[in-house]
Amino acid sequence: MVEARGEEGDENQLDCEPGSLRALGWRQGCLLRLDLPSQGIILDEAGLPRVEKDVHPLWMLAEQDCGMAWGTAADGIAPSIEIRAVFTESPPDSRGVRSAKFSLGSGMYLDAASPPQMVSQALLAAAAADLRHHSCPTQVAALELKTWLGLRYDRPAVPATFVETYKELSRRIRKKKHGHRDHVRDVLVAFATAADGGTLFDIVALLPADEPATGEIRDELADWLADICMHMPTTLGVPTSVSVVTAAEVSLDFIEHSYALDLSFVTWPAKGGGPVGAI
Repeated sequence: MVEARGEEGDENQLDCEPGSLRALGWRQGCLLRLDLPSQGIILDEAGLPRVEKDVHPLWMLAEQDCGMAWGTAADGIAPSIEIRAVFTESPPDSRGVRSAKFSLGSGMYLDAASPPQMVSQALLAAAAADLRHHSCPTQVAALELKTWLGLRYDRPAVPATFVETYKELSRRIRKKKHGHRDHVRDVLVAFATAADGGTLFDIVALLPADEPATGEIRDELADWLADICMHMPTTLGVPTSVSVVTAAEVSLDFIEHSYALDLSFVTWPAKGGGPVGAI
């Protein structure tokens, strides 16, 4: 995944301040070769918290690019930039963006279980001057990394009572293909408990706000979701509403109280081409 910098001249097009980490060449996915402490807090034999430390030589910037675009890096002494250890022992075979280990190619990978570390902007500015700033990802590789950082945890934050319903809805949506599914940005579901203790759910297909679908497409997607819901075992849940809306039309309250269904098992092919199975 990690390759030479993107297209020549990219630095001149960056939206950032002079002297910022971005202006110095840093961006999410760049490698840092520098011996730094890797530490986490564990419980010792006496039952007390203890810092467990090690030294690791290779790191990757996990900070969002916007966090590196402003201010003068040399003046930033507070630890504010997230980095993650890059490992080389027992690399994973797959490049799934939901995997605990994420392959970077060339035998390197990130591990979601490794504790993130925070470093100062000044340290990275000095590292760049000392030629410890190494290869950065291409545009496609950067997208792979951003996707993994956003999806690296498989377990959804769904209350235990609704997990089986959530899993079954996800399975049925993945299995029942639809010709207009490429219009769908997300499928959201909100749960409630009925008076008799059963599960109720509202389901919403979310379309991009800047690409509103026609009424015909919306109707077909609504029928698709309704068919899936009506064939759900009532022991798992009963649908109370089915909607197809754009991101601009859905309420913030619904988003805050809903969960995104897993539309696909997303993997990245070994040779480019973008994600397989992504919506």
